[in-house]
Amino acid sequence: MPGLLSAAADEHLLLLGPHDPYLDTADRSVLLEDARLHRYVWKTVANPGAVLLGGRIAGVWTAVKQNGLSVSIRLFGPLSAPQRRTLAERAEAYAAFRMQKLNAVTIAAMDDGLLCASQI
Repeated sequence: MPGLLSAAADEHLLLLGPHDPYLDTADRSVLLEDARLHRYVWKTVANPGAVLLGGRIAGVWTAVKQNGLSVSIRLFGPLSAPQRRTLAERAEAYAAFRMQKLNAVTIAAMDDGLLCASQI
């Protein structure tokens, strides 16, 4: 487990799908320290996907298919403009994988329960 804990230095951004085995850890605080945010990631029904930054959960994402694909990302903390562009690229790759046109990517930062959205 020391390798997992030291992964935070790695700045890779990933979009993990809902119910990815990586998220099935018994100790959820290893992936997301703030227990108040656990309810956004692990739900009884219809889990969202998870945004990983350096092996830790940095937000959640969902995709809606309607004449293409619209991806909505909610971040638990701030990301730089290049990191946000990387997330948009990951959403484009996901749409291509699903053989769908990407209609929109919305990235919203959660700040004390308030969402501040920006379209990419």
